[in-house]
Amino acid sequence: MEDLSEKADVRKRAKRAGKQQQSLDGTLRGIMGTGTGRAWLWYVLSTCHSFELEVPGDAITMAFRNGERNVGIRLLSDVMRVAPEEFVAMMREANGMIEDDGSSGSDDNSGDGDTPAD
Repeated sequence: MEDLSEKADVRKRAKRAGKQQQSLDGTLRGIMGTGTGRAWLWYVLSTCHSFELEVPGDAITMAFRNGERNVGIRLLSDVMRVAPEEFVAMMREANGMIEDDGSSGSDDNSGDGDTPAD
């Protein structure tokens, strides 16, 4: 076991933590570097309610949703730190999917939204 009162042990632990963070950052960059990775991450952030304000409800439901939201916000923070340009691309791609879905609320007269616009 490491003795954190020893400077050498503290330096060793800090170095190990830095390497681990670099590895995690590299993984996140890899995910954000592909269209399917960005689509998946958008899905995760959305299901974590990362882009929603807290909606009042009963205490149990609010606590559960806030826990989900906390995970999403932490992940979003990492994305913004590691791959801010890719985050912008992810937002544009997600907005394109919403518009293609016909669920953007715009009056584009494309029918029922089941067929893609030309």
